[in-house]
Order: sequence, then structure tokens, then C-alpha cells
Amino acid sequence: METKFTAKDGTEFSVRETKKSDAKGVFDYFAQLRKEKHPGLPRRKKSKFKDIRNWVNDRVNGAKKGKEINLVAERDGKIIGTCEISYLYKDLNSRHISNYNTSVSRSERGKGLGTFMFKEQLKLIKKRIPNFKIVELTATSINKKAIKLYRRWGFKKVAEVPKRVKIDNEYYNDVIMHYNL
Repeated sequence: METKFTAKDGTEFSVRETKKSDAKGVFDYFAQLRKEKHPGLPRRKKSKFKDIRNWVNDRVNGAKKGKEINLVAERDGKIIGTCEISYLYKDLNSRHISNYNTSVSRSERGKGLGTFMFKEQLKLIKKRIPNFKIVELTATSINKKAIKLYRRWGFKKVAEVPKRVKIDNEYYNDVIMHYNL
């Protein structure tokens, strides 16, 4: 599956499922995200390439087994966005709830790419993992733009976990949101 997306400003993107050969591109993309120091993005230690390669392989294998759907967005052959939907819980009673993670490079935000990727994933979920009934995501309360975007997509706030995230000695809440399929 590969689709093309043209933003309002004419920028062309390619959105496709993640492949094992994407490890280097994902590694570089995550390194670039880490440098942004956006307060709403999770802060992670510097990743080792082998860890990212294993993560990508796990995502691809999970997709083959029908447990998740992972997409990358590219511009001029460079990965500039990722999104994944996977089982949130492993127990049988909660397998209708999926977890959603997404990110787009700062230089490409505001062009509709994240919305396009989300819609593409919804199409794939309905075909491949029909038992998913709820898509859940978590956003740090300081990331107001993302929360506003998720609301536009149809997500509803279902909970808020106080002081779940600490950034520069300040605590922020995590906002848990659901999208019903």
C-alpha cells in the first residue's frame, strides 16, 4: 500500500506501510525529532541503531500478524513522519482498544499530512483489524495544538492523569482521548 498526498502548498508526500528496510530512515527521523525539544513530545534517551532496527522489525512483524498497522510518510525519499496503531492491551477482554502514536517533522506540520495518515490508517483498520472499536491516544496537556487537532479528528477526552509527565522540573497532566470506530 502506497498513497500520494499533495498538501495545500503543493508539497508532495508518499505514505506507505513500514518496511524492515526503513530502519535507517526511522533512526534518522527519531534523532531529528529528539533535537526539536518540543515540550509535548516524549523525551527519550539517544537511541542505538540496533534498538531502532529491532523496533522497526517488531512493527513489521506485528503488522504481518494482524496486530498493528504502521505507516511512514516520506518527502523526497526521506522519512518525515510515522504513525502506528496497535493493541493497547494484550488481555482478551480489552482487545477492542488500540493505541495510536503519531509524529510529523516540524518542517512538515500544518500541511494536513498527519490528518491524511490518520485517515489512511482508519481505512486499513476497518479492513484488517475489524475488532478494534476504540482508538486511544495520550497527549501531554502542554501540547495544546495536538489536542486541538485530535478533537478535530473526532477524538474525545475520556480522562486526565495528573502530573504524569515531568519536563524541566514542572509536572504536566496526560490527556487520554478516544476515537470510536
